[in-house]
Amino acid sequence: MTEEQLQYSKVIVGFMGDIIIFDSEEDMRAYPILELTSWCYSWQCQYHTSYDWLMPVWVKFRDLEKVVPLAQMTECTRLFSNIEKAIVHKPIDQLFEALAEAIIWYNQTKK
Repeated sequence: MTEEQLQYSKVIVGFMGDIIIFDSEEDMRAYPILELTSWCYSWQCQYHTSYDWLMPVWVKFRDLEKVVPLAQMTECTRLFSNIEKAIVHKPIDQLFEALAEAIIWYNQTKK
């Protein structure tokens, strides 16, 4: 996994909120075990190689269309279009990047 893929994976994990990733065993030990629901080491994330990991991200992002402010809809529509094209016509790594970049945009607009 490249450094960029690792950073994109962290963005996706933050967006999904259903697993916790750790960079090292020391990081994991510092986290209260009772609060762990699901976890993995950062290098074990498979968002960049597995549609099983990535498609739930698309579904969650797609559902945001209902809550995006009207002023942001043009950019949101462009991002949706890029993601849909990547799903149909591009390799998984390009879909992974498109989703991560869309999530970064979403995180910046909701501030």
